[in-house]
Amino acid sequence: MRSRSRRRLKYLRKRRPQTLTSTFSRRAVPLETVRVELLGASFSIQTDEGKDYLDAVLEQLRAKVAEVKESSKVDDPLKLAILVGIYLVDELMRARADRGPRTELDTERSDEIGVIAERLIARIDDSLREASASRTEHVE
Repeated sequence: MRSRSRRRLKYLRKRRPQTLTSTFSRRAVPLETVRVELLGASFSIQTDEGKDYLDAVLEQLRAKVAEVKESSKVDDPLKLAILVGIYLVDELMRARADRGPRTELDTERSDEIGVIAERLIARIDDSLREASASRTEHVE
């Protein structure tokens, strides 16, 4: 069961390798680079998923950001990112509750999704902090 490929996202930093070795095999998984521009932050990530898939994910995220921004009237990007994360986790938990008891495979997938979501939120938070710091430096 562990032979299935797992989706991987990787935040690009200088001097990072262009491939990611799968935890389930020793072969290199080619990664596609996608530029993300969201909440005033701009950065690149690498994924073994197709660009079209990640673009669809980002489009849904942008729609959720717009929805939360409109309903909450929050303009601060960091606070908005946190609120969006809360709304998305709430939706995920409600969907899980509606589905009924989980199997072991469901638990593994959910754990993996949770880890990926936490990494994405952390990367967005880091990018927002960096963008905020650079704006502060330019103002001073």
